[in-house]
Amino acid sequence: MAANGLMGITDLRIIPFGNAKENPDKSFTCQHGVNECKGNMVMACGIHVGGNQTVWWPYILCLERGSPVNDGQKCAASAKLDWNAINSCINDKNLSYQIMHAHAVETNALQPRKQYTPWVTLNDKPLYQDFNNMIQKICSAYTGTKPPGCNALAIEEEEVCFDD
Repeated sequence: MAANGLMGITDLRIIPFGNAKENPDKSFTCQHGVNECKGNMVMACGIHVGGNQTVWWPYILCLERGSPVNDGQKCAASAKLDWNAINSCINDKNLSYQIMHAHAVETNALQPRKQYTPWVTLNDKPLYQDFNNMIQKICSAYTGTKPPGCNALAIEEEEVCFDD
């Protein structure tokens, strides 16, 4: 996505929620446990603080290459995001609940419903497990003048994680 000009033709949305569940007591349970929920919040607060995709995208990439639970501060520094603001978001029970609740609502409203994570859509249509070559798919869907990044090679294959 960082390929030359692609961010300019992409409205990238990442919803760090996955296969989590919202509980009646306003807590969240994640498929892979407490650390997954914490990692979701580290990502969600970075996106919240970063505001626009060109700011938070390097942070998310860094976290995905490492450990969202352990690398928040390091990734914030490398992406030039304010770790104190991200950490404050994480520790603000009201704000963090509002963010995760919004992610739950958005995830649960997907049509068709997500079947696994990552659930990738392009122009509101799921790609199902065919989300390799994402750059090619974005460039093919874009109707304007293609940026130089549309000449990039395919991305690596990704695995999915089914809902239990």
